[in-house]
Amino acid sequence: MADAPAYQALDGAARAAYARKTYALLGLAPECGAAKLKKAYKKASLQYHPDKQSGKSDDEKALAASMFLKIKEAYELLSDDTHRASLDDAVAGTMRAQRAHAERTARMDASTKRFRDDLERREREASSSKPPMGSEAEARLRNQQKQNEYGLRDAAKERARAERRSRESQAEKDARQEKLRRTVEVKFGRETVGDDVLKSSGCLSVERPSSKKALLIFDSAEAAVQCAIDEEFGAQFKDVRLKTSDAWERIREAVAARAAKDRADAPELSSGRDGADREAERSRLLREAASVKRPRGDVAAKRRRLVERVGRLAGGGAFGAREASVLGRLVAKCDV
Repeated sequence: MADAPAYQALDGAARAAYARKTYALLGLAPECGAAKLKKAYKKASLQYHPDKQSGKSDDEKALAASMFLKIKEAYELLSDDTHRASLDDAVAGTMRAQRAHAERTARMDASTKRFRDDLERREREASSSKPPMGSEAEARLRNQQKQNEYGLRDAAKERARAERRSRESQAEKDARQEKLRRTVEVKFGRETVGDDVLKSSGCLSVERPSSKKALLIFDSAEAAVQCAIDEEFGAQFKDVRLKTSDAWERIREAVAARAAKDRADAPELSSGRDGADREAERSRLLREAASVKRPRGDVAAKRRRLVERVGRLAGGGAFGAREASVLGRLVAKCDV
């Protein structure tokens, strides 16, 4: 596969459409999981493999060869966790926008129906209760009915325009939120860090809203989280943080996943620790998190709950020493 897949040049709905087409080559839907992906690839590649095309026409063989290459490329792209997460994020964003659009349309349709029903009811009541009238009065009534119809059409057009503006606004909002999930903010100490150092994180682009901080834009939300928990990279800055309200949950899940991987790679480092080692690690973690200047009010209460939660996780052996250290540092800096 190429180092820069084609979807990276797309955004929003275009990226979501690319994701659906890529999954469709394997007969899958987005967010299907790695196990289903592998199973579908084996089935599809067996169907279109050149060795399985004996007895078929040249056109059928050419089509099968083309499909075999496309299926292989789709699998290689989706089997990469970072690329798959980026494509799944794009699909999820468009689905949220579609649900919001459907809800707005339903509300507008209900409003239009009530308006039409009310108009027809008043016309029926007027028709049943009115005395016989001359041609001039009937002409006035017909004119009034036409004006009512024009008003109904104008109201429907205005609602359509309002819906279009709302849909465009929601799409822009979803695009901003999706970009925010792929963003990491770094704050500098006394010295400003150059773009070459910032791009060593693997980000796609760098934005500098001020001389004291920079925004690193990544290809996917998963890549942004991995940068935020990278101790070696974070040590170069005064602060490193994600830019969404669920930043703590995303960081906690990423550190837990990395801890599980570390335990699988080197089980003797975690499974061999006795109770005293875990208690010592827990105490160190809590001291590190508590060493930051005490905040006030509700912030202090939130911070205490985070510290206690980290203490339980570390004390129960959920994380190794490296992950506990990262969690202690992130709790101290967490924007609660």
